[in-house]
Amino acid sequence: MKIKVISIGKSAPAFIAEGVQHYNQKIKHFCEYEWLELLTKKKSELAEQSKKIDAEIILTHLQSSDFVVLLDERGKTFESSYDFSEFINKKQISGRKRIVFIIGGSFGFDESVYQRANEKISLASMTFSHQMIRLIFLEQLYRGYAILNHLPYHHE
Repeated sequence: MKIKVISIGKSAPAFIAEGVQHYNQKIKHFCEYEWLELLTKKKSELAEQSKKIDAEIILTHLQSSDFVVLLDERGKTFESSYDFSEFINKKQISGRKRIVFIIGGSFGFDESVYQRANEKISLASMTFSHQMIRLIFLEQLYRGYAILNHLPYHHE
């Protein structure tokens, strides 16, 4: 199964970009993996217009067969990194060709993206910037694969 992570919004500060690159390289050892950072065109100050602009860009990068997971504050939370690793494992054995995780922009997602999504997950009940979530999510994705592959990265 292929994993694709799409992030939309302005580019991240150097310290986040460096961490993202670090985990992107590590994740590639476990699966066919693609990281796609989409920089938005001129955005509106209005949240709804901004979300529509983001949606148009995001939806062009999805295939009809993709299993789409939004990182959303109202999504399903996991009790532990082990639970998230099981989520990854179940998706891998489900027969899907590609799972796409999408990290939205600062205003979240347009309704059209919610309608296309198969699932929503949340990393925490606290709110993080969409730029910080890039790094936090990729670390958890790597951690999930490390757990599945019995690597000494995760300690209980």
